[in-house]
Amino acid sequence: MQDSLLTGNTATLDGGGIYHADATLTISNTAFTLNHSANNGGALANSAEMHVQNSTLSGNSTLLLGGGIYSRFDRYTGSVEQHDRVE
Repeated sequence: MQDSLLTGNTATLDGGGIYHADATLTISNTAFTLNHSANNGGALANSAEMHVQNSTLSGNSTLLLGGGIYSRFDRYTGSVEQHDRVE
């Protein structure tokens, strides 16, 4: 996914913007703003390989864990590159 805007989305479980569970996901030059999850991962919930580059996460929220990004530690591989801004 690249050059995208995900804003104002809501999930009743995990991943207000994206719920990712299979394959490899690469996100670049993308903004996640004002997304909400009732469980984990206001912007992103992840349990596979994911790479986030040059992207912005701002104003996302959740009722449990990971207002911006929630990754299951037992299943996650990947990276968040240094030029990303997480608020």
